[in-house]
Amino acid sequence: MILLLGRAVLGGAESVVITGAVSWGLALVDRRSTGKVIAWVGSAMFAAFAVGAPVGSALYADYGFAAIAFATMSAPLFTLLLIAPLPTVAPVPRTRLSFANVIGAVWLPGFGSALGSVGFGAVTTFVALLFANHGWADGWLAYTAYATAFIVARLFFSHLPDRFSGAKVALVCALIEAVGQALIWLAVRPEMALAGAALTGFGFSLVYPGFGVEAVHRVPAQSRGLAMGAYTAFLDLAQGLASPALGLMATGANLNVIFLASAVTVLGAALVAAWLMARPAIAEGSPP
Repeated sequence: MILLLGRAVLGGAESVVITGAVSWGLALVDRRSTGKVIAWVGSAMFAAFAVGAPVGSALYADYGFAAIAFATMSAPLFTLLLIAPLPTVAPVPRTRLSFANVIGAVWLPGFGSALGSVGFGAVTTFVALLFANHGWADGWLAYTAYATAFIVARLFFSHLPDRFSGAKVALVCALIEAVGQALIWLAVRPEMALAGAALTGFGFSLVYPGFGVEAVHRVPAQSRGLAMGAYTAFLDLAQGLASPALGLMATGANLNVIFLASAVTVLGAALVAAWLMARPAIAEGSPP
């Protein structure tokens, strides 16, 4: 119960931290850099994934779980020291859409992002178990391959959702992510699973900012923070539901089946992106 309570508090806090960081970034730039802000904030998070997997494994091997707990408690406290001296951003005018109107404007991009995030959840939750089930060593390498490809894609291609439409980028990247999940499903060697994890990370890297651009462009500028909060909630909800659902699906079956189901689900995100391409945002500040 203590573990479950800690996870619940952690999840709520992380959601607000991520939404606050993205909203902060959006307040500092104009509409044309929306995709970059979303991508770079996410890149920082996944850089921690790439570094955290091997560091956590080393800490656990040498000092046990208590060392991991101390390290993960220290990181956010160190973050407080970084942000406390920074000046605040001037608040936007109070005229804004209601939460219900914002949900109505962003639910479809949010749904697409939720479907696309299932591949991310499958890798982070089950790929280490897949390695163990096959007797392959160093399962943490899959996390690092995923996160490294994710960061590389965002470093070099984070401008694409702003340059083209977010829906177009999300469509292409969802297809890449689905191919990565299919490769893990078919993996008979660890190298195939690592390549699939890398493709999944590369694909999902711009699925989230691609759909995020679509969400933000469907609300007024004053409601961008609220839109990102609602949009992120779809991702969080998907993560909360997808992992248990995939776990139930794998009960009594081969773990590879999880990644087949995930690949099919991610293809659903591509369909949502195609639908959004046919119905682009009308104009800045105008919901559809």
